[in-house]
Amino acid sequence: PAGPGYADYYHVLREVGAASVLVELEYHDHPDGELLLLEPGTMDIQAPQALARAITGFLGIGPAALPAAGTPIAGSPAASLAQAREWLKEKAPGWEHLADLYYSTGPKYNIRPDVALSQACKETGFFKFGGQVQAWQNNYCGLAATGQASNGRTPLRGADPGRVRFQAGVHGAIFIDPPTGVEAHVQHLYAYACPDPLPAGATLLSPRFALVKRGSARIVEHLGAAGNPVGVGWAYPGRDYGQSIVRDYLAALMAVKTAETEAIKVEFERCRAALSRVTAERDELVVKIGRIKDLLG
Repeated sequence: PAGPGYADYYHVLREVGAASVLVELEYHDHPDGELLLLEPGTMDIQAPQALARAITGFLGIGPAALPAAGTPIAGSPAASLAQAREWLKEKAPGWEHLADLYYSTGPKYNIRPDVALSQACKETGFFKFGGQVQAWQNNYCGLAATGQASNGRTPLRGADPGRVRFQAGVHGAIFIDPPTGVEAHVQHLYAYACPDPLPAGATLLSPRFALVKRGSARIVEHLGAAGNPVGVGWAYPGRDYGQSIVRDYLAALMAVKTAETEAIKVEFERCRAALSRVTAERDELVVKIGRIKDLLG
């Protein structure tokens, strides 16, 4: 039993009819701990992975089947559309419309639009297109740009010929319009992040979709083959490729300040102050209850 003035934290262990373990991952009443718990990916990705690795390690069954910690490609964005538009307004004026396309297309495939947009900015140099692929191709991720120009007979591998084509002497795929180029990019990320077929009603637009080892890169850091445990990836050899997307692009996008993000920060501080008050009141009540129990014997 707990001492006077303290809650009985082990009640949940004693009163259940099964083997139980109580794990404290962090402390919400500590400012740094609270911020960590509120960070995207802490409770839905990193914490479960840490627990799974601890359990499998204890049981001696190994962590091979567990997903690696990192920046997930699938899921909800950590940066808002408003942040994305503001980011492109500063870094790539005139290309803000692509933020709208990525943020409307990504959710259809459960692919994070902020991740896809960050990769597009890396691949195109913030849409300056200083490499082999040109702006008129509507190819925002270097899709099918292998270093060798097409001879005009590059196979589409099931991609819609009315919206995707190759042209002799041109590097990479050519998409009929920006929405098609964005969706092809999102589809190709989907191929790496997910083993499932395309969502119902989706038309294949990525001419290299069938070449991807499905589900082989569920986190951004594994998009470079050199950093992927299975040795495949979007980029070859791709040393620091995925890490660069996160470090040099996604982090900057997430840090963009807008009226929306500032309002969220104000509300966060208000909620944190309220939580601190409630926590203090709870602690006082626990002490009082303990004293009452002592008086009653």
